[in-house]
Amino acid sequence: GSGAVSARECREAVRKTLRGKILIGHGLENDLAALGIKHPWTDVRDTAAYPPYMRRCRIGDEEVMRPRKLKDLAWEVMGERIQQPHRPSSRSASPELGAEGDKGAA
Repeated sequence: GSGAVSARECREAVRKTLRGKILIGHGLENDLAALGIKHPWTDVRDTAAYPPYMRRCRIGDEEVMRPRKLKDLAWEVMGERIQQPHRPSSRSASPELGAEGDKGAA
């Protein structure tokens, strides 16, 4: 065999790692959907949906809140530049923008 992990094995490993933990990140709904994983909404802290980190936009006569780009938040909140060309992708992983939980963070 190639030694590669199957998608099913990967999903199970991620589920096991996340079980009982608070998941912190940016745009987690998309990441979880791509993996085919569900996580209790009460245990998710998503900076994309956190109102102090969102931007206000006008759509017609209505004002709505929209998520901001992670790279803009990382720069504004932490002074960190991420998601730039010629930078290791591990450095582009969601930086912690300040969230805590009793259960421990994943």
